[in-house]
Amino acid sequence: MRGSLERPPIVIRVDRKRAALHVLVVALLAVLMSPLARTDWRHNPLVWLAFAIFGALALASAWELVLPGRLIVDKEGFELRDLWWRRRWSWSEARRFRPAQNRFYRFVGFDCLPIERPHRQTLVDGINQDWELSPPDLAALLNQARARWFR
Repeated sequence: MRGSLERPPIVIRVDRKRAALHVLVVALLAVLMSPLARTDWRHNPLVWLAFAIFGALALASAWELVLPGRLIVDKEGFELRDLWWRRRWSWSEARRFRPAQNRFYRFVGFDCLPIERPHRQTLVDGINQDWELSPPDLAALLNQARARWFR
């Protein structure tokens, strides 16, 4: 983690262990796919599809290992930058950060007031990746940042 509440922005990266796990999963898929390469692959479209999916996963895993996702917290709000998308929330849109959990993983949930809804209905959103900070610590940091920078 770089930065602090006194010296923004705060940059929190995805845990490197997660990216390394994805690389191991792709390597396991390569081992499991090796019997397919011994078949008559030129005439089997399923083999081509499997190799295309494996190639896409290999590229995504390598990209994620080289350039992991980031959560950038600053005076205006916070931004999630990942391989697949970017999303920015202002401090007026997000509040009540808390650790949450579903069946598969732990994450940081928060109440979101979307700008595109004029009646300001509260929605629940979340930041669902494995960060350098645990979900309780990340939720506490985001609550402190909002309390400090949102007026």
